[in-house]
Amino acid sequence: MIKYFSLLIVFFLFVNTNAQVGIGTVSPEAVLDITSEDSGLLIPRVSLTNLATESPVLNPQTGNIPISTLVFHDGTNSIATGFYYWGGTQWVRLSTSISSGDKWDLLGNVGTVASTNFIGTTDAVDLVLRTDNTERVRVDAAGNVGVGGSNAFTKLFVAQTGTGNGQLIEVANTSNNAAGQIIFHDGDGFGQYIGMSNPTASSFSAGLVINYNGTVNAGGGGGNALDVQHYGNNGYAAEIFQGNPSILPGPANTTSEFAGLSIGQYATGNSPTAGLVKAAIVGTNYSNDPVALFQNLSTDGPGVEVYTSPSIAAGALTTAIYARADNVPTNGFGVAIWGDAGNYGVIGGTSTNGASSNFGLLSLTNSGAFGVKSFIIDHPTDPVNKTLRHYSIESNEVLNIYRGTVKTGVSGIVKISLPDYFAAANAEPSYQLTPIGSGVTPYISKEINNNEFEITGAPNTKISWAVFAKRDDPTLRYFDSLDNFSENEKLKPSSQRGKYFTPQAYGKSKEEGVFYNAGREKNYEERFSIAKSQKAATLPQSSVNAVENAPQPSASKIFSAPRTDSKKGDSIKSILDAEEHEN
Repeated sequence: MIKYFSLLIVFFLFVNTNAQVGIGTVSPEAVLDITSEDSGLLIPRVSLTNLATESPVLNPQTGNIPISTLVFHDGTNSIATGFYYWGGTQWVRLSTSISSGDKWDLLGNVGTVASTNFIGTTDAVDLVLRTDNTERVRVDAAGNVGVGGSNAFTKLFVAQTGTGNGQLIEVANTSNNAAGQIIFHDGDGFGQYIGMSNPTASSFSAGLVINYNGTVNAGGGGGNALDVQHYGNNGYAAEIFQGNPSILPGPANTTSEFAGLSIGQYATGNSPTAGLVKAAIVGTNYSNDPVALFQNLSTDGPGVEVYTSPSIAAGALTTAIYARADNVPTNGFGVAIWGDAGNYGVIGGTSTNGASSNFGLLSLTNSGAFGVKSFIIDHPTDPVNKTLRHYSIESNEVLNIYRGTVKTGVSGIVKISLPDYFAAANAEPSYQLTPIGSGVTPYISKEINNNEFEITGAPNTKISWAVFAKRDDPTLRYFDSLDNFSENEKLKPSSQRGKYFTPQAYGKSKEEGVFYNAGREKNYEERFSIAKSQKAATLPQSSVNAVENAPQPSASKIFSAPRTDSKKGDSIKSILDAEEHEN
C-alpha cells in the first residue's frame, strides 16, 4: 500500500511540474500523450437529448460545461451517431473526411444517400440558380424560395409583373378526384402570399383563381377545388379580412360594402346521394366548442341573419334555421337552439301576425319554463309608456278550462252545451258554479253527457259556471306515455343530481347549475379576444420593388398552345381576357 501511495504522489508531482501526462510512454510530447499498439481511446458514451441542451453531460466543477467538451452520442433521440463537441450553444458533430468522390458530377451521381448527400450550402448563405447568368430562383438561408425575384420573404415567393393572375393552378386530369390545391403550414410564417395592389382593379380581379371544372367534355367527376389543412396548435386554417386588421375598424380602414366572405351553391333541388348535401357551407367540429362562432362588434347589428324565400308547393315546409341535437337521455341533454341574452332569449314572429293559425313560437313536444309563463303587451291605458303583464295559472295536472255565464228560466233549470269535441279531448270533469244576485246555491242536476250538462238553481238567476277537465286527447296520451304527466315528483337523472336548475335561488353559484357549460361560458367571457384582430401581412418595400422590376411573360402566352379541353381553357381564358381588357 505504501508503495502504491508513493507512486501516486510521484505521478501528481510529475503532472504538476511538467504539465504533461504520458500513458504507455515515458516521454510525452503533448499535454496528454497516449501510446498503444493494440488498444484505443474510449471517449465517454452518452445519450444526448437534443443538440441545444448540455444535459446529460455535467461540469464536475458546476456551471456550464466548457467549450470543446467531447463525447460520443449513441444514436438515440433521433440524433445521428457520432462524436460531438460542445460549441458553446449546441453540440457539433465531427465530420468525416471528404473523399475525392464526395462531389456532384455534371453527368449525374450514383450511390447517393438522400439523408446525407445534398446540393446546397452548410452556412447561412443563399443558394442561387441562374440561366443565361441571370438569377431565376433563390433559396435563402431561412429556406424561403423566390422565383423571379431575389427577395424571398415567404416560403414561396413568385414575382409576376405582367397582366393576369398571380398564380395559376390547373388539375388537367378529369379522372382525378383530389383537391385542386393543398397547402400545409407547420411553421411560423406565410406558407404562401399573393399580393394584389392595383387601386383601379375591378371587382372581378382576384388574387387567386382556381377553376376546377369536373364536367368538362360531359364528365361528371371532380374533387375539391381547394383544401386547406392546418396541423398546428396556433392560428386558423383560413383567415379572411375585409379591410386591414392591424388598424381600428371604421371609414379610415375601409368603406367596402362587400361581404368578407361570399359563398354560392348553384345546384338546385336536394341531393339524391346518401351522405351528400347541396349546402353552401358544411362544417364539422370534433371539439366541445361550437361548429361556428359569430360575433358582431358593431353598435346595433345581429350576430346571424338567415333569409329564405323559396318557391314551394302548397303545404310544403320551408325552414330558415333547422337545428337538431341528439343525445343519450341518461348521459346528458340535446339542446337544438340555446338563446341567452340580456333581455329576450328567443323572439319569434310570423309575417302574418294577425292569423290565428300562425305561431311566433311553436313546440312540437312539451314546453316548459323555470320561471313563469306570461304575456306582456302595451298597456291599454298608456301604450307608449307602460307595459301590462299577466301570468298563466299553473297546476299539478294537465287541465282544460271551459267557462261561461247563463240565466235560469222560470223553472230554475238551464242546459249548458260544450264544444262538440269536448268528450274526445277531456276526461274527469269537475264543476264550479257561482250565483249572481241570489243567495240560493245552484247545483249540477245532470252531469256532462253528449257534451252537455244541466244546472238547477233559483228561477231567473244569473249563474257563472266553469268546467275543469283533464286533457285526454290522443296527442296528450302519446306524450303522457313518454313522460307520465301525473308523476309530478321525480328523481333527477344521475347526470343532474347534485345540481340545480336555478342555483341562484338556493344561494349557489352558477357553476352548480344543471345547464352550466364551462366551454360556452369561457367563449362568452373571452368573446372579444376570440374575435381577435391579427396584424395584416404587408409586403416590405424592397419586395414590392423586386416584383415591379422582375421581367415576366404576359398572361396571354399561357394559353398560346392548342388545347383539347377547350371548354376548361376558355373558361379560364375569359377571366384573363376580361382583366386585360379592363387594364
